[in-house]
Amino acid sequence: MDITLEEFRLLRDFIYERIGVYFEDKKMYFLKTRISNRVAETNSLNAKEYYRFLKFQNSDDELKKLINLVTTNETYFFRDFPQMTSFAEEILPTLVEEKRQKNDRTIRIWSAACSTGDEPYTIAIILKEHLKNLEGWRIEIIATDINTEVLTQCDRGTYIPRAVKDVPADILKKYFSKDGDKFVISDEIKKMVRLKRLNLINSQEVKQIRNIDVLFCRNVLIYFDDKAKKQVVSDFFDILNKGGFVLLGVGESLGRISASFKLARLKKTLVYRK
Repeated sequence: MDITLEEFRLLRDFIYERIGVYFEDKKMYFLKTRISNRVAETNSLNAKEYYRFLKFQNSDDELKKLINLVTTNETYFFRDFPQMTSFAEEILPTLVEEKRQKNDRTIRIWSAACSTGDEPYTIAIILKEHLKNLEGWRIEIIATDINTEVLTQCDRGTYIPRAVKDVPADILKKYFSKDGDKFVISDEIKKMVRLKRLNLINSQEVKQIRNIDVLFCRNVLIYFDDKAKKQVVSDFFDILNKGGFVLLGVGESLGRISASFKLARLKKTLVYRK
């Protein structure tokens, strides 16, 4: 299937309007390879006709399929180990102490763009390991993604060896079982995580999530342009509790996006606080 620059830009702008992900012109081949099967499956004659189908048929099902194809989902357990160490050894103790002083027994953590679940399940494992004396506390981990296929994989909780390559041996033995050459996350970890499909540039959807103490949004903002980034980060500020933490991917920064957050330097990573 061929695609013209005009057709690419029509589809590119349509995707940007819906999910905030922006593809530069150099990504034309990438988009072409991702949509070629959908053009055929919808009996569209070409990319322009497929664009018209998406825009005017009001097909939520087809839009979900397109989103699943164009979103990237590279992840694994304990990704960015130093950051996860800081979360376990510095952020959690600080958060628990501040909560106790306020007589607040609730901790809410959001894994935005959770992909196949490696991140939220890592968070759940860390909570299990490091919060031993939390009787009477309510712990909630919310995991969201716009991609329905990865959410299904997350719910399944089954992973290839590469996904668990950085999991310490004792943790792997404790919280995973083997199914052939796959690793299956334990039910006690799965039940700690609540899955939800969510579009980060939909402010109404984002603001349904409230009172967040720690927000993981790693390697996501790099796919948005400045306008979308500012909207998403503004919504993050609104739904975070005062003093709430934001953890970004390595190399990401809120510096040029928002002045509302305070940069905090921990031993092994940088985080932002409301």
